[in-house]
Amino acid sequence: MRTEELINAFPKGNPPYQIDIEKAIVHFIGLDHLYLYKFPESIDGFLLYLKGEPFIAVNLRHSKRRMHWTMAHELVEFLLSRDKPHKPILFSLRDTNFKQEKVVNRMTAELLLPEFVLRGAVDIFLASGFDDVNNEFIHEISEHFNVSEQAVFMEA
Repeated sequence: MRTEELINAFPKGNPPYQIDIEKAIVHFIGLDHLYLYKFPESIDGFLLYLKGEPFIAVNLRHSKRRMHWTMAHELVEFLLSRDKPHKPILFSLRDTNFKQEKVVNRMTAELLLPEFVLRGAVDIFLASGFDDVNNEFIHEISEHFNVSEQAVFMEA
C-alpha cells in the first residue's frame, strides 16, 4: 500500500492533511489492541500477533511525540505485514529486518510529514524573510505535526 493512498483514505487529524494515527489504528486493529505500557527506555514499541490477532504496544515512558511516531511506525508495519504469515512472538521480537525497518521509517515519515506539505511550509517560511531553515523553523514544524525535531530535520 502506497503512502499517498493511506493519506487519502483515512480520517484526518489536525492539520487536516495528516492522518489521525490513533483513528487509523482503531480502524484497522481496534482500540483494545493498542497498549501503552511502561517498558524499559530502550524499547519504543512493537507490533506482535497473539493467536492471530495484531497488537501494538507503545512505551508510555517516552514523550508524546515519540509515542506518536512509534504508533505510526507500528501501524505501517501492520499494513505491510497483515497479509503475510506471522512468526511466533519470541522470534518476531528479536528478528529485526533492517532493510524493512528503513522502508517502514520512510513511510512513517511520509505519513506524519507529507512531503508536499513540508515543502509548502518551507517555502512560506523562506518567503517571510528568513534566509534559511533554522532551529526556530524546525521547532515550529515539529510542534505543528506532533513529531520530534529530529524527524523534521531529516525531512526538511
